[in-house]
Amino acid sequence: MSQEDKQLLDGFIQEALTLLDEAKDEIGEGECGPDGVNAVFRCLHTLKGTSSFLDLLDFSAYVHKVEDFVRDKQEAKDGLTSEELEVLHSNLDLMVEAVHSADDPSILEQPVYHESLQELYALQAKEGSLENFVGMLVEMKEMISTNDCEMTADSLCPVMDEIKLLKKKIIAKKSRQVLPVDYRLLEKVELAGKDVTEMVRLQLTVLEELKVNGPGELFAKYDIVTLFADLEIFQADLTEGENLLTWETVFDVYATMPEVVEQNFDRFWVNGIAKDAEITWFEKESPKEEGNKVVEDKDAVGKKAKPAQEKEEFFRVSGRVMQEVARNVGALVANRNSMENLIQEMGKYVPVTYRKHLKDSYTDLDENVNKLEGHVSSLNNRLLKDVIGRLPAVVAKLSGELGKEINVELTGEDIEIPRSLVKSLNDPLVHIVRNSVDHGIGTPEERQENGKSGRGKLSIMATRVDDLLNISVMDDGKGLDVEKIREKAIGKGVITAEDDLDEKALQQLVFAPGFSTNEEVTSVSGRGVGMDVVRTAIEAAGGRVQLSSVPGEGTVLEIILPLDMGNQTRDVQLIEMGDQVYGIEYRSLVEVMNIEDVAMSSFRGNDFFDYRGNLLPFINMAEFLKYQGDHQDAVRIVIVEDEQQRRLACGVHGIKYKVKVVVSQFDHEFLKNNQTFIGTAVVGTGKPILVLNFRDINDYV
Repeated sequence: MSQEDKQLLDGFIQEALTLLDEAKDEIGEGECGPDGVNAVFRCLHTLKGTSSFLDLLDFSAYVHKVEDFVRDKQEAKDGLTSEELEVLHSNLDLMVEAVHSADDPSILEQPVYHESLQELYALQAKEGSLENFVGMLVEMKEMISTNDCEMTADSLCPVMDEIKLLKKKIIAKKSRQVLPVDYRLLEKVELAGKDVTEMVRLQLTVLEELKVNGPGELFAKYDIVTLFADLEIFQADLTEGENLLTWETVFDVYATMPEVVEQNFDRFWVNGIAKDAEITWFEKESPKEEGNKVVEDKDAVGKKAKPAQEKEEFFRVSGRVMQEVARNVGALVANRNSMENLIQEMGKYVPVTYRKHLKDSYTDLDENVNKLEGHVSSLNNRLLKDVIGRLPAVVAKLSGELGKEINVELTGEDIEIPRSLVKSLNDPLVHIVRNSVDHGIGTPEERQENGKSGRGKLSIMATRVDDLLNISVMDDGKGLDVEKIREKAIGKGVITAEDDLDEKALQQLVFAPGFSTNEEVTSVSGRGVGMDVVRTAIEAAGGRVQLSSVPGEGTVLEIILPLDMGNQTRDVQLIEMGDQVYGIEYRSLVEVMNIEDVAMSSFRGNDFFDYRGNLLPFINMAEFLKYQGDHQDAVRIVIVEDEQQRRLACGVHGIKYKVKVVVSQFDHEFLKNNQTFIGTAVVGTGKPILVLNFRDINDYV
C-alpha cells in the first residue's frame, strides 16, 4: 500500500469511527425515537457513501443492508424496540471491528456478519408479516366498532397511511429473498486451476443486490466494468458457459421480467460453478467445538502461537479541540521564528562561549517544532484525491448516458488541502466536469467529422505553490460557441444587441446567473443552474475562476484558491521604504539590482526599462504606498514575478535580510479583500510588518 493510500485509509478510519460513535450514542440509552432513527440513518448513509468512494465495496454493501433496516423505521416514523436496539447495536459493533481492519476486507466474510444480518432480516420479516398486518386490521376494526363517537375521515387518514405503508412492506419483503447460496460463506473457489473466489463473490453480490433493491444504485456501488469482464472469463471456463446470460441482457429485461435473476443464478451457479469448480466453505463451529478450541489455544500459548499484530488505536477528537491545538502550534511556530530572527540580529553580541549553546538549543527546538507542525497539519488536511478521485466515475456515467467516449487524466491527487476546503470544491468540480462532458466533448461521430479522435480527453491537473492551489480542467472538445452565447445572452436580457463585446468578454457570459446554452432540459444541464454556481462557490472560499476557450480546440477552466496555511512558515525578504520595513514573499523574488545599473524610459506617464531583452513596467513603491516620510529616491530595484510568470520592477529604498515568519491573514472585513497586502508578520524584535502581495501584478500596473 502506498503512503498516499495509507493516509487516505487512515482518514477514512477516523471519520468512520466518529460516525459510528455518533450512531451508537443515539441508541446507547436503551431507547431511540424517530429523531434518533433519523440521526442513525444519516450516519450510516454517509458511511456507506464514503466507503463506496474508497472502493471498500464489501463493507459498503454490508452498511447498505443495515441502512435498509433503519430506512424502513425512518419511513414509518417509528422508534426502535428494545429487541431492535440490541440487534442494531450488535451490527454497529461489528462495523467498528471491520473499520479497524479496513485494510483486510476478509473480516466481513466471517459468519458472524452474515448471522447478524439475518437477525435484522428476521426483525424486518416479523414487522412486515401477514400476521402483523391482519392483527392491525383486527385491532382497527374493534376500535372503530366499539367507539361510540363517529370517526371522521380526517381521523382515519393517518391510520390508513400506516396500513398502506405496512402493505407496501409486506409486498417488498415477499420478494426480498436472498439467494439460495450465501456467497459470504465461500472460503475458496477454484476453476480451471485459477482462484476465482472474488470473481464469484462479485457476480453473486450483484445478483443479490439486484434481487433485493433493483438496479437503482448498482452502477454507483459496484465496478461494472470488472463485473462484465469476469463474466466473459466464466463463459470461457465453464462447461456450459455459453448458456450464461450477459449482464446487459439481465439489466435490459429485469424491469419486465424480475425472475431473470433466478434464471441467471441457476445458469451461473447450479449448472456452472457448482458443477465445474472446487468449492471450500467456511464452517460454523458448534459451541462445544468453540470451547474446545479456546482450551487448545490456551495450551498452545508460548509454544507455537504467534503474537497477534498490534492494531493501531484511533481516537475521536472534536474539531474545536483540533482548531485550538492548531492555534497553539501556530503561536509556537511564530515564537520559534522570532527566536531565529533574534539570534540572527543579536548573535554577534553574544559571547562565543554561549553562542554555540544557543544555536544548539535552537536547532533542537526547530527540529521538534517542525515535526509537531507537520503532525498537526496532517490531522487538519485531506488529500485532494478525496475530491478529484471520484470525478472519473462521474465522467464514465455521464458519457455512457450521452453516447460519448472520454478518457480522464488526473494529476496532483496527493496534494494536501485543508479539510474545510473539501466541501467547497466538491460541487463546483462536479459541475465543471458535467459541463465539459455535456457541452465540450462531442460524440465519436461529431469528433471524427472534425478530424479528431473519436475518444475525447479530459484532463484534471492540480498544482500547489505555497498557499495557492491551482486546479485546471481541460477538455479537447469543440470550445465555446461565442455566437450562440451572444444570442442566448440577448434572449435572456443579459446583454443587448447593441453591446459590442469581444470574444473573451462573450465567453465570460457563461458565468451569468442562470445562463445555459442548452435548449432542452436534461438530467445533465439546461435547468437554469449554470456556471454562476461554480463562481459563487469558489469566490465564497476566497478564490477565483478563469476561463479560456479556443473554438474547435477545447476549453480550459482554472480554479485558483488560497489555502489557509495556518502555521506554515514562509520565507520573506525584508525591504526598506524610508523608516518603514515591508516584506516580500521570497518565492516571488527574481532579482535585486542597483537602480543606476539600468536605463529608464517613459511612455504616456509610465516608466519602463529593458530587463534582459524584456520591457518591464517600473513602479516606485514609495509613491505607490504613498510614503509620508522624508522624500528619498529609490536606490534598489526588486524584480518580482506573479503566478502567471509576469514580471514587475519595484523601486525601493533599501534591502535587508531574509527571515522566516508566519504570515497572518487579515481578519477585518475592510482589509480581507485588499490587493496590496496578503497579511502581517512579526519579526524577531516583535515589530509587525506588512507583507506585500505580488500574486497578480496587474493590481500594481
